[in-house]
Amino acid sequence: MTKIKAVIFDVGGVLHYNSADLVFNDMAQEMGLTRQEFSNYCEGPFDLFGRGLIDETEFWRQFVKVAGIKKDAPTYSLWSRKFENVKDLKVLKIVEDLKNKGIKVAVCSNTIVPHAAVNRENGTYDLFPVVVLSNEVGFRKPDSKIFEITLYKLEITPDEAVFVDDGEDNIIAAEKMGMKGVLFKNAEQLRVDLIKLNIYS
Repeated sequence: MTKIKAVIFDVGGVLHYNSADLVFNDMAQEMGLTRQEFSNYCEGPFDLFGRGLIDETEFWRQFVKVAGIKKDAPTYSLWSRKFENVKDLKVLKIVEDLKNKGIKVAVCSNTIVPHAAVNRENGTYDLFPVVVLSNEVGFRKPDSKIFEITLYKLEITPDEAVFVDDGEDNIIAAEKMGMKGVLFKNAEQLRVDLIKLNIYS
């Protein structure tokens, strides 16, 4: 069996609690839309925004056009207004323990500039020598290219990595590449799964 050399972590919903509902509900209300309507209109522009191909101003310009809203695009960051960075300290303790055991750790996250800025300011990425963000590399999970970039930066092969994410599609994509996937539910479940992989005790 190949020795595991690294564990790669998602951020939202894993390293910190997921505040997506707060963010999306707030923006939908601001735009005078239901949450579902907002999500539908958001899909195309958000993919570009999440890959760093457009900035927030251009996102909103495209959004109001697609949605047919008779409203000026916001001139301030709605994406940041309700974004909460509440760290899961139990998960971060696991990260520290892995590092102390000589296991490499990395972040591989779908994100946008406003959220990445908050995460950097609050120290979310501080424990991780390798941080790969979709808005900086131009690819979003489950695209295999963002995983390839992460593995390259870690200097490992797929079978030497464990990938932890709360999104099932992302886990499936990682496993197709040869990584071992852990679908995250909570810190205790993560600890148990890592013990089963013989990289935690």
